[in-house]
Amino acid sequence: MATKSMLKDVEIKDKKFGQDFSSALEVALRKAEGSQGYEPMKREHRELSGEEIKDFLNL
Repeated sequence: MATKSMLKDVEIKDKKFGQDFSSALEVALRKAEGSQGYEPMKREHRELSGEEIKDFLNL
């Protein structure tokens, strides 16, 4: 996947899709952390708690 496509906004309108998307991101992160050559995000970011994630995804 190209890096620029990772930086685009995603609009999630369906609650089920939001939950599936969140789960997919978590699985991808676990796989990436376990692979050789994994580097943590260097771009400015902020970790979200459970409630903040729900608010962010409008769940």
